[in-house]
Amino acid sequence: MKGRKKLAHSDPTFLPRLKELWKKTRKNIPEMARELEVSPRTIYVYLNQAGVSTKRAAKPAGHLVPRHHHGGLAKWVRTHPDEPLASSVQEIVAQTGCTSDQIRSYLYRKRLYVKKWFASLPRLESLPLRLTSLSGKKVETKNWKTYRLLVDMKGSVVKIEANGELFHFPIDRFMSKLGKVISTS
Repeated sequence: MKGRKKLAHSDPTFLPRLKELWKKTRKNIPEMARELEVSPRTIYVYLNQAGVSTKRAAKPAGHLVPRHHHGGLAKWVRTHPDEPLASSVQEIVAQTGCTSDQIRSYLYRKRLYVKKWFASLPRLESLPLRLTSLSGKKVETKNWKTYRLLVDMKGSVVKIEANGELFHFPIDRFMSKLGKVISTS
């Protein structure tokens, strides 16, 4: 490598210096390589020969909780369950005080979760469901001959086009109602 010394194999003090640096600082391998003027690969080889583990310790169990439960927008949505999100990311930023990255991340994760959940559903006309749309209209799924599900994540709405009519349902209420019916049938 350009600008690096090749002292490691010929310098008898290299391995003791490396072990000492590793124990004292626990720097990452590239930083140690720069400091000792060798390649990162050399650091790995010598640490492995010396029997020093270069693997990092596992994170505690509490750290492995899915992020979508703790993100800024997820917290906001839980504390404002009846308030629909605005239609653009900039408007949601103004509405919630969250960053645009938090909003995009939340919408992406929620979209994946909802998509996977809807794919696992049985045909809705086979379920004894009575749903109330956002407009207050009562709808029974057993009367549907054909239907199509559309999900509007920004508005947190499930749109169902059934028998030529369009109904809007809040995603969370729709999912909880379906979950209850599916678990009991």
